[in-house]
Amino acid sequence: MKNIFKAQFFKFAITGILNTSVDFIILNFILFFSSKTLIWFMIAKTFAFMGATTNSFILNRKWTFKSSKEYSDELIPFIVISCMALLINVTSASVLFHLLTNYLSPLVTANVSAVAASLFAFSCNYFGYKYIVFKKRN
Repeated sequence: MKNIFKAQFFKFAITGILNTSVDFIILNFILFFSSKTLIWFMIAKTFAFMGATTNSFILNRKWTFKSSKEYSDELIPFIVISCMALLINVTSASVLFHLLTNYLSPLVTANVSAVAASLFAFSCNYFGYKYIVFKKRN
């Protein structure tokens, strides 16, 4: 049981790294073509999070938790957990962006804020997905 948990957690972490990459690519793409203000950061971060969350559903469902349930049984709980993580992610990233904006360049501030926010949302996602969304049937 302990080894299964470790392997699953490792897969979740790898999936998280891939999701973070998707998040950063979208975030920086949008910020490259927009002004580096707080409102544009919040918009970009929301779209980036949505792209990463879509990737997360696919990888976690098929690879990390190896779910065999119907998509429809998992989609609504996944969206609820992801919306909670979205609130944690965007709120914490926005607060950090606001606090750091006078000390770092806007692009560095955006990326540091995004990394920290991803770490805050990580636990919410793992436990929510493991015990609510992709919970094994007995």
